Parts: sequence; C-alpha cells; structure tokens
Amino acid sequence: MTEIAFGGTPIAYPPDRGFLSLRVAIAQYLYRYNGWHVNPANVIVTNGGTQAIFVAQSFVKLLAENRGGTPRLHCITPTWMKLPVNQAKILGVTYDDVPLNFHDGVWTVPLLPQFFGSAADVHMVFAVNPANPIGQVFRSSELRSSGSFTILDVTYESMLYDGDGHLNLADVAPHAESTFIVGSLSKTFAVPGLRIGYLVCPESLASDATDIVTTLSMGVSVSTQEFALRVLRDWEQTGGRWFTPVRDELRTRADVVYRTLIDLGFELAAPNAGYYAFAELPPEIAESASEFAKRLLRRGVRIVEGDDFGGPRFDRFLRISFGNAKSLAALKQALGQVREACIEFQKGR
Repeated sequence: MTEIAFGGTPIAYPPDRGFLSLRVAIAQYLYRYNGWHVNPANVIVTNGGTQAIFVAQSFVKLLAENRGGTPRLHCITPTWMKLPVNQAKILGVTYDDVPLNFHDGVWTVPLLPQFFGSAADVHMVFAVNPANPIGQVFRSSELRSSGSFTILDVTYESMLYDGDGHLNLADVAPHAESTFIVGSLSKTFAVPGLRIGYLVCPESLASDATDIVTTLSMGVSVSTQEFALRVLRDWEQTGGRWFTPVRDELRTRADVVYRTLIDLGFELAAPNAGYYAFAELPPEIAESASEFAKRLLRRGVRIVEGDDFGGPRFDRFLRISFGNAKSLAALKQALGQVREACIEFQKGR
C-alpha cells in the first residue's frame, strides 16, 4: 500500500474513508464478483461490519432529527436481532420486525409494505442476505420497501453453494441512493479478530457517513487496512480459487445437517449459502428450544435457540452452525448427540 510507511517512519491517522487503494480494491471486488459498479468514493472502511451498521443507523437517526421526525428500524426476521436492535436502543431508534413466511420448509419474503407515520419520519429496513440464520439467498430487491432506506448486510456474499459462489447485487443498482451495503472481510478470510469491514453509502450521503466514522473511531488501524488490501489482491490474482474447496465443504456439511434433522422430524429449509441452518423442533418434542438447547449442552453440544433471532415466534427453533474448524466427523458426532437428545426426551428423562 503506497500510502503506508513503516520502518521507523511515523504512521499518521488513516484517511477518513480508508486508504484509496483499499477502497478501490473493495469496489473492484464488488464489480467483478457481485456485479455491482461502485464508485470508490462511496466506500467507507469500517471497524468490522458491526460499525458499518451502526454508522448507517446513526445517519438515518440524524436525518430524522433534522426533519423533526422519528427514525424507525424494521428488521427482517429471523435475524441476529441483538446487533441491530441493541444499536437502535443506544441511538434511540424505534424498531419492530417483519417476519419472513415459513411454510413446508420454505422461507419467503412477504411483500414489504410502505411504512407510514409522520411525513417527517425516516424508515430503514435491515436485512441480511444470504440470511443468518436460515442459510437462504433472496433477491436483494425483495428486501426493501418503497420510501425507506435499506441496510443490506452481505457478510456471507461469497458463500453461495451454486453458480459462481457469490451474491449478485446487480438488482440493487436502481435503488443505490437509498441503500447502504454492509460488507465484512471477517467471514470469507476467517479474520474476525482484525475487525475490518466496509460500508457502501448512497453517493449523496457518503460525506456525512464519513463524519460519523471519524467521530466514532478516527478510522481503521493502518496495519489492518494493509492486511485487508493484501488478501483482496491475492483473491483478485487467484480468482478466489482457494475458497472453492471451502464452499464445497460447506455444501457437504449443509446436506448432512439437513438430511439428519429432516430424518429426526425437524422442519427446516435446505441451506443454500453460508454455514447455518434454522430448524423447528419436531412436533412431538414439547420442550421449548431453550430447554432443548440445555439438554444438548449437557451432551457437549452448543447451539443457539431461536428467540435470539426474532423473539417468541421462534421459540421452537434452533440455529445450528456447521462452519467451525472441526472435522465433518465431529459434526456428525454432534448431530448424533442431537439424535440421542430426541430419544432421551421421548423416554421422558
């Protein structure tokens, strides 16, 4: 990175939006792999995708205040509610959720309404695509509402099992002036501890969003940006070929999880991206997901109950992660413990 000098030379604060070379690399990546032409000037490097979401919410909050209205967040669920909702609470943003439809093992997006309220209110829809926890891919244009901003978290965009393995964002382009794209290098490159992400802002809002990043953290660590640039350039040079076996492994694991849980009577959609499955308990198991999770924990298997992804309506769902570094054999062993827990419940123990 030509702007960075090590070897005894003082390292200054990074540019507000991040180093130009890194923002260009992010824009090139988005164009080549996601089909979306992005001006590097609209890319802001952030401390992980978490900060990017907070910046987007902060901007909408300030915009509503300037209008004399109320900022309103609408989360498409199931999703990891703690992140956007806790941020909304800190910012004083009102929030609710818009649940996906689930029927016969299929999740579908309801036709999102045009949200109403005071004419001065500012609405924003928060969505993750591919979705955590259900492992599904939707058309990005479905995840928006007329007259609202959209915060679209594409953290898992490189983990589609089919096609070229990437999320197509071309259908976002007509709505670019009302869409914030949140990206993360943490998942694809397995470096969550580096805290490096990005926010693609509407062109007219990039300057104001940059001011918020500067106020929060004075930019992202110089050394972290240097690493991010290196991995993106490596991806560009290799075409990301090293990641193909990772996708193949995730596809295999998803199939094992899906077939095992279906065989046990769970209801779930077959994951087609990422490394999560979201499964509803078999009808004959009367326990809540929380109670069943405790039963599994006693067997050495840790899962997350569905309440965390949208409240009581998901209190019989479990999120299963199959993306850790342990072997496929270890995953099958854990699924065996799920089977034993179902048997244990049926025996009344």
